[in-house]
Amino acid sequence: MGTRRTIPQSSPPPEYLKYYFQNAFKNYHNFRWEKTTSIEKIEEYSSQLLKGDNITISRFNDGEWAYALDIDSWKTAPMKNRNKGYEDVLYKEGQKLLQIIESTPQYLISIDKASLTQDLSQEKILPYVKNLNFIGSGVFNIWSLYTGFKDLFKVFNQRKTIVIGPEFLENLPFKFTHYKTPLKGVNYKIDFYVKEIEKLIKTIWEPNMVIIYSCSFLAKISLDNLYQKYGDTITQLDMGASLNPFVGYSNRPWHNEIINEIEEKKRKKTIFELIG
Repeated sequence: MGTRRTIPQSSPPPEYLKYYFQNAFKNYHNFRWEKTTSIEKIEEYSSQLLKGDNITISRFNDGEWAYALDIDSWKTAPMKNRNKGYEDVLYKEGQKLLQIIESTPQYLISIDKASLTQDLSQEKILPYVKNLNFIGSGVFNIWSLYTGFKDLFKVFNQRKTIVIGPEFLENLPFKFTHYKTPLKGVNYKIDFYVKEIEKLIKTIWEPNMVIIYSCSFLAKISLDNLYQKYGDTITQLDMGASLNPFVGYSNRPWHNEIINEIEEKKRKKTIFELIG
């Protein structure tokens, strides 16, 4: 009787193969940590939105915490130079951010790795985090890499969608109304913009509409203001710079890879269409 031959089991594929933007994920990998938002959570939120449900996600990263808690050592030289002459204005806006955190909002909040791991995090930040609906770090970064935002863009095309952010976002690949904010200085007139955005939404509101933010402190304050008024009847997503590579703009280490992969996918699609 012959010896039964054992068929070797193949190793599971590398993790990057799960991701839509594989090369970009390899670059982002070193920025991840144990509290990075999980794929399972991304799939859960994606499923909710595709079913027609609403969610609200805000982000409080180290810049927000630096001004909310007035942590001078977290205010980097570029931050200070960029905001020179507006320190008193930003202190007041920081107090508004702190009020939001102290109100323990019910919506989802992502907090970056830097805020949770650097000097003073244990003392200053973590006491607040335990009372928040914290969903991990880098939610929209990992979401963009995992699904390529194809799921979100589908949702945005199906619903009335407003983008609140700078002019360079005007060519995003979905249908939307654009409320343009300045690339520089948006945090110096937050009360003005909050009132203007509130007027706009009151005029065009409809159930399940989507509001997307890419506008620094204004995003957090406007999002919270509208959540008090509309709650979970609408979706609000503080997506920040995660949208930038979809208009060819890079300001994160992994953005160039996303831009390159988008162009490569377009090229391959064109070739396949020509062949087919």
